[in-house]
Amino acid sequence: MRTIFIFLLFLSSIIGSKAQTFSINSLIGTKWEQIEENDAYTKTIIEFNDTAMIETVKFFVTKNTCHVSRPYYLSKEVPVSFNRNLVGKKTTGSYLVMLYKFNRMDYMTIKKITSDTLLLFHRQTNAIGGYAHTFVYKRIKST
Repeated sequence: MRTIFIFLLFLSSIIGSKAQTFSINSLIGTKWEQIEENDAYTKTIIEFNDTAMIETVKFFVTKNTCHVSRPYYLSKEVPVSFNRNLVGKKTTGSYLVMLYKFNRMDYMTIKKITSDTLLLFHRQTNAIGGYAHTFVYKRIKST
């Protein structure tokens, strides 16, 4: 009986646990460099202002640089569509919601934001190259 009680207590803690919530203020004004093991071909930097996430990718072989600016906001729930009314607002949540080309919405789960580390998880999708992946960034600029 005691074992069943402990199991039910454990199960309820798992079901009742919520994802950590982050404030958009912890991203605004920051700049992050992606850490990749064995990536000698590119360098990726993301930077956040109040309305956009700017991604800069430097390609070492071709010496080209690509800059992409995406509107974003944070959401407490898994988004089903991009809500333009939330861009630039003081949102909080566990999901970083972005708008890509052709009005295609995507999101990543924020796993961790500290003074020196940002962890973003992208779930598996049906898109080409849509495997599950955790992106690790180190902070290179603070607000």
